[in-house]
This record gives sequence, C-alpha cells and structure tokens, in this order.
Amino acid sequence: MGPEIEERIRTRAYTIWEKEGRPHGKHLDHWERAKRLLAAEELLAGAGGLVKHPETAGYTLDDGNE
Repeated sequence: MGPEIEERIRTRAYTIWEKEGRPHGKHLDHWERAKRLLAAEELLAGAGGLVKHPETAGYTLDDGNE
C-alpha cells in the first residue's frame, strides 16, 4: 500500500472515529471501514457516474457496528 493511499485511509478513519464520539479501542474497525469506503468511492469514480452512490441510493457502507 502506497503512502498516499495509507494517508487517505488514515484521514477517513480519523473522521469516522470523531463522528462516533472518539471511542477507545475501535481503531481497527475504523481503519477497515475507511478502506471499504475509499474502495467503493474508487469503483464509483471508475463507473463514470453510471452508478448512484450507495448512501444516496438508501444503502450504507458500514458494517453495522456503529
């Protein structure tokens, strides 16, 4: 994993952590969720706008542990 991608994941995981009220001990959950969200966004970007963003279509990309 390149440093640019790792930094994007770190930033997204930090944002998730803050939104959840900064809980202790969930860093791996936040990291994995950030990876999934960024991967999904990359897929959507590659689709050229042909696919609606899951969260605007009524779906969520979290794992239900919020």
